[in-house]
Amino acid sequence: MDAAELQRGFHVGEWLVEPRASRASSSDAVRDLTADELGLLLMLAESHGEAVGRREIRNRLWPHQPGAEEHLRATVASLRQIFGDTPRQRRYIASVGQDALALVAHFRPAEAPAGA
Repeated sequence: MDAAELQRGFHVGEWLVEPRASRASSSDAVRDLTADELGLLLMLAESHGEAVGRREIRNRLWPHQPGAEEHLRATVASLRQIFGDTPRQRRYIASVGQDALALVAHFRPAEAPAGA
């Protein structure tokens, strides 16, 4: 999926992510996503499950901002909490080595509305 397709919405694991509404929903929860959470999630999804370096993430999402690494850690922790990842079982966002992250959950485009 390219960036334009991702903006139309996509499923990641059991969650539907709706970037235009800044929302993620599952069968039993709806969560509003911050700009940081959404930006990181889209960046990881754009890489199609491949690892993305922490430096690349910081440079793209928080260029020239002091404390970018702290922003990144907090945003990853927040997304993991939303998706129910645990320290022992990373089903959505995994650390790859010490310097990269990857979206490891299956993701696919949201279904197009009827008649579209």
